[in-house]
Amino acid sequence: MKTRPEDARLPCMTTTQIAPHRIEEGYWIYSAWKHLRSYTIQAAAAFEATVLAGKICDLLGRMRRLAPYSMARLSPIARDAMINRHELENIVIPVLENLGVIQVDRVGTRIRGLRAVVLSQDDVMDQTARIWDHLALDLPERGAIFLLALTAALPTTREEAKEKCISRNLTEQEAEQAIELSLAHNLIKICHVADYDTDFLYNDFLWGEDIQRTVRALAALSGEIREGLRSLLEELHSHEGRPTREIEAARPDLVRLAIAKGLIEAVDIVTAEGKKATFHFTPRFRGFGVSQEQAPDALDQVKLVIASFAFSTRFARYKLKDPEIFLDRLIEQGYAGNASPIGTDYGALERQRIVDVERILPGSDRYRFRALKVDTLVEARDTMKAGALFVPNPRGSDGSSLFEPHSFNDPVAVRQQAQARQAGQRPLYDATLLAAIRNAAQQDTF
Repeated sequence: MKTRPEDARLPCMTTTQIAPHRIEEGYWIYSAWKHLRSYTIQAAAAFEATVLAGKICDLLGRMRRLAPYSMARLSPIARDAMINRHELENIVIPVLENLGVIQVDRVGTRIRGLRAVVLSQDDVMDQTARIWDHLALDLPERGAIFLLALTAALPTTREEAKEKCISRNLTEQEAEQAIELSLAHNLIKICHVADYDTDFLYNDFLWGEDIQRTVRALAALSGEIREGLRSLLEELHSHEGRPTREIEAARPDLVRLAIAKGLIEAVDIVTAEGKKATFHFTPRFRGFGVSQEQAPDALDQVKLVIASFAFSTRFARYKLKDPEIFLDRLIEQGYAGNASPIGTDYGALERQRIVDVERILPGSDRYRFRALKVDTLVEARDTMKAGALFVPNPRGSDGSSLFEPHSFNDPVAVRQQAQARQAGQRPLYDATLLAAIRNAAQQDTF
């Protein structure tokens, strides 16, 4: 596979600093690869860069945390990631070394060992986006991956999708080809609104359940309002559970419209004294580590935890100064807290049996939480980290506090993986491959 030369329209990224937009893009690339790997090589040929970047993402995910690998140890792992020996030695290693993603230790021309310079899942996704950007020669392919993210935020008309692609330096013909590729490979789907004679492109996982109601509502709105809604949903997705007063991308009337149309969900927290605050969530919230089949947060318990602790940092009588440490302690020790408001202001968490509230000592007027549903607390904590809700007041903060890296399983990935056409059983091949990985690991020396 050839790599992309310098392109005046789409310059190659050179920065190695982890960037939130690249993390998000990496997830979409890997999601697309998990869908495309069920196609034949010929059928997926239009996504050559995405297929290779997806395989490299899989390999880097296994290599992360700076462990050294010999070629003997790496080869069977690469093969399990669908990278053959020729591809590994002649394409993957040179590309990764050139981009500084791996360090290669050589004795003469022989590779003695390799080390992936990636630590976290976010790091892997960021590097995947850089690799894909380096490999992607074909602009319609780039447009198709862009459309995945575009339609995840909000269903969009075909014309608006084409305009968005053109704004990213695709020609009109390339934009049409990007839409055609996406639809032909079921990366996105299309819905016709007869009353308005309009076609909407949408992400099936996020919008498929209510697509008819959603597109009818959107079709009745002007393009300007739809664009405002898109900006709103993109902001809220970066900060799931954000309170009303901290929303910056839309006016209050547009927020109310989004709630009324079912495009976002609102959760109210009301204290015993009647103090109230509203927190907002997007359809992409369901992507935080769960599949659609598992009825993600169907009971709204994760939303309730997030809203409760976001409330405690902003509106409570005695504000919680470090909710991350508090939640960590509650999860790890099973109990946390020493304050009187715990006895009065968190009844909703008790009613849902997420926590119990108990006195610190018999007769004391101070209370603490005791964890009951640890899985719910863990998911809420991780979601709050992703959305910067541990910052008491994000408004006016610098960019680093507003845009912490995302740590979530991409929603499309789970659904596409479940729908992908699987190969037949291959127990002998898999057993042999596993034995090779184990044997190579035991014999690996430096």
